[in-house]
Amino acid sequence: MPHDWKVHHKTRNIHVVEIEGVRPSEFEHWVLLSSDRHHDSTHADWDLERKHLEQAVERNATVLDCGDLFDCMGGRWDPRSSKGEVRAEYALAPDYLDAIVRDAARFYAPYAKQFAAIGRGNHETAITKRHEVDLTERLCGAMSQISGIPVMASGYGGWVVFRARVWGTTEVNLRLRWFHGSGGGGPMSHGVLTTRRMASWLPDADVVVSGHTHDHWHVKLMRERLVTAKGDYRIGLTEQHHVRTPSYKQEWNDGWGGWHVETGKPPKPQGAMWMKLTMADTKHDGMRLIATFTEAN
Repeated sequence: MPHDWKVHHKTRNIHVVEIEGVRPSEFEHWVLLSSDRHHDSTHADWDLERKHLEQAVERNATVLDCGDLFDCMGGRWDPRSSKGEVRAEYALAPDYLDAIVRDAARFYAPYAKQFAAIGRGNHETAITKRHEVDLTERLCGAMSQISGIPVMASGYGGWVVFRARVWGTTEVNLRLRWFHGSGGGGPMSHGVLTTRRMASWLPDADVVVSGHTHDHWHVKLMRERLVTAKGDYRIGLTEQHHVRTPSYKQEWNDGWGGWHVETGKPPKPQGAMWMKLTMADTKHDGMRLIATFTEAN
């Protein structure tokens, strides 16, 4: 069932997606959870990016990008720079950082309406640290100028609250906390052990999303809650979903060589994650937003 939604930016890293015109039995809202696009890398899959963004338009979906949209390692001053890793159009660009922002803005501007926020990852914050240049802020400004639609730059982590208004009166919320990520992910666990750690300091999040390690998984945890209602008590169970989003960058190729291969890292999945929100009328808690997850590949 068609519905309208818009984003309200409450603070620099709290964003509320207001969904209007909700009929519970017919409601579904799609969200594309993505990170680590590394858009300017020679290994980035632009066709796959475009495929998912076109699907987001078709589904009237919200897009959340959790950082490392840029690779931005091709400057002559960057110790990680390698001639073979720089796209041909940037190899001779005298204004390398401006060039990758201009091209990314043209690529993403047609989809500006879908973005709830664009976050920063370690690749962007490294540029800010070294050169006092904020690529994410520049990208969002350029996308806004081209499209005429405001696009918000967020932080290294933040909150997105999905607030559905049922029949124009009752509000139902789902709270998503995202964090770009840290560490190497773990060669055996793929970072899954972080679910318990993050759950301990994010008790209010219904969904926790992170990227950074280019892994791809979804883990659902259950929590026991003591619920107080009208002076009485009962035991309630709630869900907390943990999602790790992969990358649109594929560095393995045929395994011949390069930084990824030489440091002993395995092939990694590509793509993103779809979150679908539906609504259910529960026995004890009334109307609730239900999140389910599928691969975007």
